Parts: sequence; structure tokens; C-alpha cells
Amino acid sequence: MLEEQQLQELHEFVSGNRGWEQWPRWLAINASSLARQLDREQFARLKENPLEEIPVLLRDFSATVVSTSPTIVRDPIENDPAIRAIVDAAEAQAIEELGIHDDSQPGVCHRIWAAQTRILKETHGIEWRSPAELNEDVVFD
Repeated sequence: MLEEQQLQELHEFVSGNRGWEQWPRWLAINASSLARQLDREQFARLKENPLEEIPVLLRDFSATVVSTSPTIVRDPIENDPAIRAIVDAAEAQAIEELGIHDDSQPGVCHRIWAAQTRILKETHGIEWRSPAELNEDVVFD
């Protein structure tokens, strides 16, 4: 998940409180963190046209934060209702394939997400990132 400071700094660029001459240095410093959080296309658009992409990015991140404790970030591709339906269907398919009847068992979420990731990639060509990938500071069991 992007750190609060990074999100604030992105807001500063868009609002004009931080000059665009600082953008190349900021992007270089934060590139690895951004690359983990964004899909390749988003990251490329951000690098090519930050003035248009930063507001989209901020909107996506604010929409993906689930209001639970701890804060869990979902893959931003799920913001598209059509993609979300495919992601949900892939989860159901993964649960069925794995024969899981009790998803409260420790570690089962990782098995489901691995199968879900495979199904989305192989069947739909969608590169989806699990909550575990996007929330490195959270332990899922």
C-alpha cells in the first residue's frame, strides 16, 4: 500500500503545492513502491503523463481502501464493475476447484488467491494481485 506520505505528496503535485520540476526526482525515489502497487499500464501512464494520471491514481486508491482494521488495499482493477464480476467469479471457481467447504481454516485464503490468480490469468488474461501481495505489512491466515 502506498504510504500516507506518498499519497499526500501526490495530492501536493496535483494541487500545485509542489512544483512539477520536482516530479522526476520524486518518481525516481518512489518508483519501486509504485511499481508494486500499480499494474504495468498504470505505472507507464503515470510516468508518461503524471498530470492526468495522478488524479486517477488518487481516486483509485481512495476507492480501494476497505474500511476495516487494519486497512486492506484491493487491486485497483477491481474498481471496474465488469472486472470485479470476473474476479468474484474466479474466486468462486477457485473455491470449487480446491474443494474448500470451510474457508476459515488457517492459510486457506492463500490457496484460494493462488488459484484465483491462475484462473484470471489463464482464462481471462487478467493480471490480478491478491490482498497479500498488496498489503505486505498485513499477515493473512
